[in-house]
Amino acid sequence: MCLLCGEYEETSEHLFVGCHFAQTVWLVIEQWCKIPSMFAFSLRDILDHHNMIHGCKKKKKVFNAIAQVVLWSIWRMRNEVLYGRGSPNISKVIEEAKNMAYHWIKNRSRSLHWTWEEWCTFSMAM
Repeated sequence: MCLLCGEYEETSEHLFVGCHFAQTVWLVIEQWCKIPSMFAFSLRDILDHHNMIHGCKKKKKVFNAIAQVVLWSIWRMRNEVLYGRGSPNISKVIEEAKNMAYHWIKNRSRSLHWTWEEWCTFSMAM
């Protein structure tokens, strides 16, 4: 049984794509990034979504990094619930993903120099 929604069998496809918990996380992330909502039917759809974003290669890399961090944050939340260290918390996953993605991108990119404030409103130039 899925630890985040308690409704369906937990598979990777369900946990990251079909679960209501994950769908809500993706919706909020899409709104924050100011990108159109995706219609994901598989994990591959999520991992390939950045290719559909209009913009330069750098922008696509940023969205790809965000997607990977969101997947990791959902997995961490699932493990927190599994090991009794918490209950499903959408806001926590979103905040953790934003924070981790910011630091990951900032420390791995030589050319992107955004402030935390720009990142939080996703108003930085790309």
